[in-house]
Amino acid sequence: MLAFFLWALLSVLAACKDGRERGESEGREIPESERRRLQEELKQDPSSLGARLSLSELQERESDLPAAVRTLREGIAMDSGATLLWNRLASLLLASGDTTGALSAMEASLRAAPAQADLMLEAGFIHAARNDSKALRMADSVLRMPGATGMHTMAMYLKGVYFGNMGQTAKAIAQYDECIGSDFNFSDAYIEKGILQLEAGRAEEALLTFEKALLVANTDADVYYWKGRCLESLGRLEDASDHYAKALGLDDGLNAAREGIERLRPSLKGRRNTEWSNTSNSD
Repeated sequence: MLAFFLWALLSVLAACKDGRERGESEGREIPESERRRLQEELKQDPSSLGARLSLSELQERESDLPAAVRTLREGIAMDSGATLLWNRLASLLLASGDTTGALSAMEASLRAAPAQADLMLEAGFIHAARNDSKALRMADSVLRMPGATGMHTMAMYLKGVYFGNMGQTAKAIAQYDECIGSDFNFSDAYIEKGILQLEAGRAEEALLTFEKALLVANTDADVYYWKGRCLESLGRLEDASDHYAKALGLDDGLNAAREGIERLRPSLKGRRNTEWSNTSNSD
């Protein structure tokens, strides 16, 4: 199941990405004077969050991740409650593949400011990927936040991901149904529900789930791919191949769809040869 991790990764890197895009719009070369200006500003006022965040973004754009991390940690050493620094550090560490460090930074930020529903969900998805029941506690905390109603659907989805990873299929599907009931257009909930149904040998039910998903996400390559998997499981090989082709047309990097087409090619060729032979004999 990749959807939940992709969501977590993209969400937690949002601030970092915005900073990079601002820098890129001004040109790829970063003037030495800008670096010196920020360093001088921090020398004069080490507590300047703006200068520290900007310097860390500049260092990241220069691919000097250790320096960016060091800049942030120096600020955190002076103010352990600076959630902006903790959150920025989490995004850098996650981008570098240090999931444990990123999670530690997220949890430090949440201790300083517990009402960060978005960050709580980000941390929850990492816990879910580790099969850690903290994911459920974080999801339930968001569901209890009166000011976070816009994130309640994602909290239900997080619970579904955790239960699915734990092999508790019925509970996971129930959570995905709650997601869909809360937001009919939440395509990831359909996808994850359908995958679970397919893995449980309920291909007909999964097929219906993916057909519903196409009503709200008819340009999503993953939906076409998984519907193709259902059709292949049901022996509808030509339809399956067509859906793999549609998925590949929407996302030419979806190698699983390409592999599906190649996997079915010999069977379809043999079937067509047999049909041609039978037609010739009848004539």
